[in-house]
Amino acid sequence: LKQTPSEIIPLNRSKIYIAFTIGDGDNLSYLKAARRDWMIDRRSKCETSNYSYDGCFPLQWSISPHLAYLAPGMLEWYYNQSYRTGHDWFVLPPSGHLYAYPSE
Repeated sequence: LKQTPSEIIPLNRSKIYIAFTIGDGDNLSYLKAARRDWMIDRRSKCETSNYSYDGCFPLQWSISPHLAYLAPGMLEWYYNQSYRTGHDWFVLPPSGHLYAYPSE
């Protein structure tokens, strides 16, 4: 699976840049239910707006890297939705399975 290529925008230091991120992607229950519903709704809104930035602005979703072996079909579904919108990308969540507990 590969991320949708993003548009390269030259840095303009006179502007302020923000990123919108949907969190809790480390919680697999959320990915199976609420986040899935959100993605379906988003895809529908993107289709309705003809994929314009007005209705389908760029959005990041945190998603567990462990889906690759725990639920590969679910991970593939999310990527397929992002390919359809062309404006969705995935980032690693800051918690969950990614916590480190070094031994003493």
